[in-house]
Order: sequence, then C-alpha cells, then structure tokens
Amino acid sequence: MNWYEKLNQYFPIEEMKSKEHMELLLKEKSDIYHKDEGKNHVMMYVETDDFIFVD
Repeated sequence: MNWYEKLNQYFPIEEMKSKEHMELLLKEKSDIYHKDEGKNHVMMYVETDDFIFVD
C-alpha cells in the first residue's frame, strides 16, 4: 500500500488533499514540506525556522 492510500484509510475524503496536490507540494516546496513514512505511519508536515505544522 502506498503512502497516499495509508492516509486515505485514516482521514475522511473531505479532509484529504488530492494525491497530485500533495506530490506537487513535496516537489515544489521541498525546502519546507516533508513526508515521513514508515511501516506503520505516514506524516506530512511543514517545517520552518519558526514552527512545525503537521498536515
């Protein structure tokens, strides 16, 4: 199961960004937007010098 499917199982569809949107953020904002993925978790987050926002 890929990372988007894992998130989609947990979050209601109305709270999910599209896979394309998330991939675009990871590509175009890679300096601040990150994905941490393990066997049992997927975490999308923004990290700047001032704060961390878990998406």
